[in-house]
Amino acid sequence: MYNIFIKIIKIIIKSSPVNILLRGLTIILNSVIPPTMTFLLGKITLSLTSNEKLDLVFFLSVYILICFFWNLLSRYISIRSQKSNDKIVLSLREYMIDLQQKIPNDILECPDFIRVRERADIFLNTYALRYLSSTERLITIGLTLVSYSLIFWKINPLFIIIVVGASLPGFFCRAKYVPEMRRMYEELQENRSYQGWYKNSLTDKNSLKEIRLWGLEKEFYAKYRGLTELILKRQRGHYYRHGFIGGGIESLSFGLGLGTSLICGVLFLQAGIIQVDGLVIIINSIIDVQDTFISSFYNILSYKESSLYAKDLLEIENIASCGLANFEKPNLNKSVVEFHNVFYHYPSINKNALDNISIRIKHGEKVAIVGENGSGKTTFCKLLLGLYSPISGKVCIDNSVEFTVTFQDYCRYDLTIRDNISLGKIEYQNDVLKINEKMILSGFKETFEKMNLNLETELGTVTGKGINLSGGEWQKLAITRCFFNDANNRVIVLDEPHASLDPIAEADLYKYYFSLINNEQETVVFVTHRLSSANLCDRILVFDSGKIVEDGSHQELMKLKGHYYKLFSAQKKHFE
Repeated sequence: MYNIFIKIIKIIIKSSPVNILLRGLTIILNSVIPPTMTFLLGKITLSLTSNEKLDLVFFLSVYILICFFWNLLSRYISIRSQKSNDKIVLSLREYMIDLQQKIPNDILECPDFIRVRERADIFLNTYALRYLSSTERLITIGLTLVSYSLIFWKINPLFIIIVVGASLPGFFCRAKYVPEMRRMYEELQENRSYQGWYKNSLTDKNSLKEIRLWGLEKEFYAKYRGLTELILKRQRGHYYRHGFIGGGIESLSFGLGLGTSLICGVLFLQAGIIQVDGLVIIINSIIDVQDTFISSFYNILSYKESSLYAKDLLEIENIASCGLANFEKPNLNKSVVEFHNVFYHYPSINKNALDNISIRIKHGEKVAIVGENGSGKTTFCKLLLGLYSPISGKVCIDNSVEFTVTFQDYCRYDLTIRDNISLGKIEYQNDVLKINEKMILSGFKETFEKMNLNLETELGTVTGKGINLSGGEWQKLAITRCFFNDANNRVIVLDEPHASLDPIAEADLYKYYFSLINNEQETVVFVTHRLSSANLCDRILVFDSGKIVEDGSHQELMKLKGHYYKLFSAQKKHFE
């Protein structure tokens, strides 16, 4: 945990150097001033009883001045710290984003990594500042106990023994019950997850319509209520043991410590072993010292808990240190991309998603990628785009190529229509003529005019003012974004681009595909299940179990009467 602590300190120094000084000053003030105030209070009492007026005025003045400036300084530090903490959180978030940009896409999509990232997000949002605060409190507690120990030692070392002895029962109670509480929360985690799922199902608009149609509302609520009662029962049992038993032992030890200290203090005062200031110091500080000693356990646990989440940030940092794949980008002359004996499998899965792929796609070539679900089509496209790196083999991308893509799981950006389209080529976001031209090509222009929209219309539900489009309309918008990037040497990758489109919109989109296919300068890679559109291309790659099993034109593959022939015939029969 030393590494992550140093990392956070470096980020703090970079984002807000003043914060380090403020935190250091806070530690010193909070650990030294309370014992000092107690010491001065004892001296004020001694001056009163001994009628030392000069000493009384001096110690009283010092006491008042410290109270005033401590209060003033504490308020100032609190305000400045809040401002600095905001900067720290932003800097940590920026650091996390920088790390994610260095991580390969296949790892980002891995379920194990997603869980690590979620825990790292919890650390950044909740535990990062708590981690620092726990460290500060532990240092403050240590210095405070040292300060009080020096005062007690000067009065009489016996009081140190009394305080420690009286604090140990409460310390051990917390050592027993606090970890037990954490174990209870861990054991109830699955129940909490199902409790949250049933609650969300009863309130989510998408699931609620089915639940109502099937008459499951009472059944789901009964499940939710049963889990809630189970969780509350476990919690009540723990709170009873911790609150009554543990709290009782802690209170008893507090009382014994205070009582023993008072009795010893009075006896020592009568015997002349200590003066009246020593008794006043003991009375005013004994409870505070015991509570400080016992509370150190909570801070140790908080520090340990924060450290567990900090490990996830370190893990992400280690993954990011490997960096993104460096694809070779030579001048391929007539080719846009070449695969040489490429193997690939997803993280934590040993089975190859792509198995010994060697292929060359030429400039201006129109290539259809077909095959059954799970055959490797989309994985091939992601390596083609440089999103994944091969396990072995080599992917070479021509240095002049610029990709533009529409995925079947396209993004729905909760931004304006202008932003949604111009993200394809952000430098042309003010080119209204170009935006309109691409909307016409994708078929989104009809929706745009029919719904009386404008380019500044907000989409989505983030602000509550946005327009929510249908699935097909969102897909048209994604296709518009893809078309908006019309670089001279572009490669258009279309991954099931008409999965959500109605037949008329699909037919209109085919008109544009024909124009692309007839344009010798355009390179198109077209992933589809609809083989009637694949035969528009001059080359078809047939995938099966991660391998390219057939490669040729529609006519050539139909003559082979192999895998493609079976797929095409089955689909044709279905539509007859």
